[in-house]
Amino acid sequence: MTYKVLYHQGEAVSLKTKARVGRLSLEGDRLLIHGEPGVSVPLEALQSVELYRLHGTGRMLKIRHEGGTLFVSVIRFSLFGLFAVVNFFATGRLHEELEAAMG
Repeated sequence: MTYKVLYHQGEAVSLKTKARVGRLSLEGDRLLIHGEPGVSVPLEALQSVELYRLHGTGRMLKIRHEGGTLFVSVIRFSLFGLFAVVNFFATGRLHEELEAAMG
């Protein structure tokens, strides 16, 4: 399944973080985000996937992997990477898919 996501690569995220918009999919043995810049993480490199609520506003996934940390939220739409309407249920579904893919 493909998800429209807001994502950020880095160690932390806050309300002032400008994120990018892309399309996330699990293809074969990789997590791929088609965006600018693109992200490709082998599933065996995933260390943890944490589902939490950023400042009590919307769901976000904190994905730790061997190359760093990736923050992802499934969205309905975004305005300039600064404001987005998060798809609460789809973010939870993506969390379950990633947990299952990790084994």
